[in-house]
Amino acid sequence: MPFSHVYGFVSFGLLFYFYFLLLSHFLNKKILIVIYSVFLLYWGLNSLFIQNIYQFPALPNSLGDILIIFLSVVYFYKIMLEAKIMKLADEPLIWINTALLIYFTGNLFFYILFNVILEASRAFSKITVQYYSGLMALFYILIAIGFFKAKKSNDVN
Repeated sequence: MPFSHVYGFVSFGLLFYFYFLLLSHFLNKKILIVIYSVFLLYWGLNSLFIQNIYQFPALPNSLGDILIIFLSVVYFYKIMLEAKIMKLADEPLIWINTALLIYFTGNLFFYILFNVILEASRAFSKITVQYYSGLMALFYILIAIGFFKAKKSNDVN
């Protein structure tokens, strides 16, 4: 579990940076930087003082999921307000953002209940892991479609 704390810190930091690049002209940069800094500070403090590093970091993961869901919805809001994209299905970032929104929404419930699930029955744990595996498969399929669309649009240009 100590690796989960480090992995989450880095992965949420990178995802937040991704959304910072997408939304920095739409949202106030200073507010985004403050949210980013407070979140990473909280993650570090949680790992050091609040949650044992040998326990799954459910608290910061859940908060991170909520932040990514929020940023994903804001990105869709931005796209709809600007109305510059004629065919959303051809836009790679739409696919990638959809993947992130679905994955982190499903993950939110998984992270919130992870430590409780570990104490429940093995059968329930197996079902939960199967759900999580399906969610991961859907996530990677949507990301792959986004990359395929990006390659296709670069080939045309």
